[in-house]
Amino acid sequence: MGAARRKSLPRPPVLVFLLGAATVCWRSLPPGFAGSWPKKSRSTRTVEAKSASMVSEATPSGQPKLDGCVALVTGASRGIGKGCALALAKAGCTVYITGRSVEESEMNPGTLTQSAAEVAEAAAATGNGGGCFGVLCDHTDDASTEAVFERIDREHGGRLDVLVNNAYDINNFPKEGKYWWEREHMAHWDTATNVGLRGHYMCSLLAARRMAKSGRGLIVSISGPGGVHPEAKNLEGVEYRPSHRSVPYVIAKSATDRMMADMAPDLKDVGVTAVSLWPGGTLTERIQKFMPAEQMRASGRFESPEFIGRGVAAMAGDQKVLNKAGKVVMAHELALEYGFSDTDGRVPRDEFNMLPLRGEMTHPPSYWVPDWEGYKKP
Repeated sequence: MGAARRKSLPRPPVLVFLLGAATVCWRSLPPGFAGSWPKKSRSTRTVEAKSASMVSEATPSGQPKLDGCVALVTGASRGIGKGCALALAKAGCTVYITGRSVEESEMNPGTLTQSAAEVAEAAAATGNGGGCFGVLCDHTDDASTEAVFERIDREHGGRLDVLVNNAYDINNFPKEGKYWWEREHMAHWDTATNVGLRGHYMCSLLAARRMAKSGRGLIVSISGPGGVHPEAKNLEGVEYRPSHRSVPYVIAKSATDRMMADMAPDLKDVGVTAVSLWPGGTLTERIQKFMPAEQMRASGRFESPEFIGRGVAAMAGDQKVLNKAGKVVMAHELALEYGFSDTDGRVPRDEFNMLPLRGEMTHPPSYWVPDWEGYKKP
């Protein structure tokens, strides 16, 4: 990509972490951008989508049949959550999805109603018996979250096989600035940790109580490598210090990984698996709206949201998935292990940001290492 091309790309600030893929190395939003969440509802209302009658399509290669399974995916009006719902429903799961979007906006393409309908339609096309129900839910409201689980209890006798923690609040994102104290404000801390961390903990807590009784289950929290490598590389492999570097975001993701690792031993004792899942750069609806999506897709480095969901479905159908308890798994590695591909038939390969991660993860965090001048080992 030449210099002339780079000049034509959008330049204004803050993109990557709030678009849900920390390794997507584009740094700008279009001029005049203004995005906001719709008004929150303290009540949990239901949006149902009935499966349309369609010609049956084969289950994708490397995907199990999960007919009879019940799954909950949080934050699935669009993006990775919707992709997880698609893969699980196509495999035969009855999928409940949560979200707050009742109206579209520039930053929020699609709604919960639309997502539920699309997932139900895709499920019907496979003929595997899957379906989808959308439940409006604000995961900062404990009563709203509890009501989702109570509904699943009523409709499935307490059965819950899969939980995907994906909800994350992009509201109150950082401002522009060279240093973190110039960019950050407490409202961003609250939104990043309340939905993206506290919400994951509460849903995991409620799911664990149900899964432990049945002696089976899979809890997946969507996380990311933001806490491992603060630097990133653009499409040409050139390193830069991302202007989006966000302390609350990194804390939320790093804490999610630790949370799943700490939950895992007790859950493993009762047959339940808990993992963190790191997507690569993901071509979500937002990315495709604001970024040069075709160029990014042609690079072979970026993943569709459903590719990530296929990783979840593959683990849900794996009788040896307990071996992964407490671990960080990555979508592109799961594809190689289970034999599935992305929706275009390829397996993404991000040699700049994702492939080097395992090597970096074999070393302790730099802040653990006493490498300052004058240090003396006791």
